[in-house]
Amino acid sequence: MLPFCHMAAFWVAVLGYRGDRVARLILGLGLGAILARVGWGLLHYRQIFLAPEILPGGSGLPWRLGPALGYWLGVEAGLSLLFVPVGVLLSIPWSADREARLGYAVATSRSLAPALGVARLGCVFAGCCSGLPLEGAPEGGSVHPTALYELLGWGGVSAGLARVAPRWVPGLFLTAFGGLRLAIEPWRAPPPLGEPVLDPGWIAAAWLVAGLSALVLTWIGSPRVATMGKNAAAWDRVCQPSSTRRSKNKGSARNASRAKTQTVVSAREKFTRKSGST
Repeated sequence: MLPFCHMAAFWVAVLGYRGDRVARLILGLGLGAILARVGWGLLHYRQIFLAPEILPGGSGLPWRLGPALGYWLGVEAGLSLLFVPVGVLLSIPWSADREARLGYAVATSRSLAPALGVARLGCVFAGCCSGLPLEGAPEGGSVHPTALYELLGWGGVSAGLARVAPRWVPGLFLTAFGGLRLAIEPWRAPPPLGEPVLDPGWIAAAWLVAGLSALVLTWIGSPRVATMGKNAAAWDRVCQPSSTRRSKNKGSARNASRAKTQTVVSAREKFTRKSGST
């Protein structure tokens, strides 16, 4: 069930993307999936390479890397979603102008949020990423459904990102990405292979700081509250994907043409009535 949900998460991100650089998004998601496995392996480097006897089928000889690499690349190994956004960040068209970069970041953030929720749905079905026992629960009893907590959190984040002004979307996404994991981390059970080289909480904190920094930069670069209005609307149009702006521009052009036609017809009717009355 877990691989199926991961595939579903990929298609949720692709089909929910509202930009015009879908090939870049697919590349970013592919890089994110690779980095999720690589990052998990680096976090558990000591267990995989220095003590392979603890792995299923391990050789017991630390200098024999074959079993360790086989486990790392095998289906039994884990994934760390904390590294997925790195692949998406690498796919941003950094050589393009600011408008293109912002549009891609907005569309990608809005499509990636529900996809991460679907990925966590697989954890709920698989029973992995479980939490610590509930307070007062007997040994072997109920535990914190941390995967479900994160799933519900991403549902709320997805709804929120769809409603806020585009200029705030990338910063809010990164803030939520790190903040959700930090909020749930105290309830998560220790990893099955043992403590990682680096506490995942520090990685989540880094994403949180990156998101808050992006929000501060957005606040500094956007118009002040006292000068909102047309300037703020123009700022948000810059953050919209170009395909969305084109559709809006076409609609605006049609409305302008329709209004012009109605004005001409009204003037003609007024002139006709005036001529008839004289």
